[in-house]
Amino acid sequence: MTNLPIEFSGKEIENLYFKRWEIEKKYHTLKNKMKFESVTGKATLCVYQDFWAQIVIYNMIQDVLHSSNKNVEKETEKHEYKYPIRINENIAIGMFKEKFIKLLIEPNDTIREEKLLQLQKAIEKYILPTRNLKSQGSIIYLTNIRITKKVVFKRAKKSIFIA
Repeated sequence: MTNLPIEFSGKEIENLYFKRWEIEKKYHTLKNKMKFESVTGKATLCVYQDFWAQIVIYNMIQDVLHSSNKNVEKETEKHEYKYPIRINENIAIGMFKEKFIKLLIEPNDTIREEKLLQLQKAIEKYILPTRNLKSQGSIIYLTNIRITKKVVFKRAKKSIFIA
């Protein structure tokens, strides 16, 4: 379903969808990996502060990831890998969040820059292959069937239903 004019063919809409997919992946990172929707207060000012702080942190992480991925690309040219290699974004976000405050409060610019480079080198140790799956070239239609699983946690001694 789309609100585009009828003049667009199905193939054109499919191409637009795949161009939009990169944006959706960024929303996913903000929402799920960086906990973008978690705010520290209910006041409007708190929400605005949290929003802009998350945007700044996201941009800083993306900058470090971009630099790290370039370094990894140069390093992996020496080796033969079956798939292209990239930085593990989940680990990079966690490491950045863990070290960011210490970087921020460091008064000496030289030491701060050195710590940032050390962080980048540490992030570059965690790499993943980038696989092009067959499903990425076309849309896969899944059924709309809802499956309910019963999961039992022995420690909790009660059943939890996951839908």
